[in-house]
Amino acid sequence: MREPSVARMGGDEFVMVMPQAEAAEIEAVMSRIGKLGAEIGFRVCGHHFLGISCGFATYPADGADAESILEVADSR
Repeated sequence: MREPSVARMGGDEFVMVMPQAEAAEIEAVMSRIGKLGAEIGFRVCGHHFLGISCGFATYPADGADAESILEVADSR
């Protein structure tokens, strides 16, 4: 996998582009992000209440353009 890129879509939504990543790599990154979010929330507030939702889509299986791919990822 090449180095991922991250962009802020707005508010609290971000997009990570992971060129040539396999499904297992994507799932591992999403899991790690979720765990880090929970850990940070606990460290800052002392409670486990922070959650992060992640969804993914791949090109070309889930869409031929950015809008379609983002829609699929958002629905997941």
